[in-house]
Amino acid sequence: MLNINGGPASAMRSVIGTTGDTVVGEGEQDTVFRMLHELEDHAHHAQFVLPSLAAGITVVGSATSWKLGAKVSLGSSLIAGPFDYHFLNVETLSDNDTHEFCIFKGATTSGGTAISQSRVVKTANNDSPGSRPLMTPILAAGQKTFVQVAQEASNPSTCVISIEYHTY
Repeated sequence: MLNINGGPASAMRSVIGTTGDTVVGEGEQDTVFRMLHELEDHAHHAQFVLPSLAAGITVVGSATSWKLGAKVSLGSSLIAGPFDYHFLNVETLSDNDTHEFCIFKGATTSGGTAISQSRVVKTANNDSPGSRPLMTPILAAGQKTFVQVAQEASNPSTCVISIEYHTY
């Protein structure tokens, strides 16, 4: 007979997990069941866009080459469940230049932790770079996120973006 409280079955349950192991953000116990649940949710849950049914988010670079401009909110504090970002949609870029977008998580526009980056190039023959894949960790519901952009030239570029995210 298996000893459930502290015996072999208990040790196995801590690795395999139970049906109660779900994705609820960072720092969760990594059980086999939780990881399978996360993969299932990732493949079959809805994908959305920020901002939804509205004009894109305007982000402006710095007047200094390769210096990030001001942080702008992505509006993620309204997302009700755990989520991650999948695509950065670059709708317009004001200048022919190389642009680097940085996505941060944090409570305010000061500080924060970088969670993803993407680089796009606009040339005279490439007016809109379109969608760029992004990978971020799974973020907790309501996690505030921000975007900044830098460009190669010493001319502040104005960019309009939207971002696609996936819920769990």
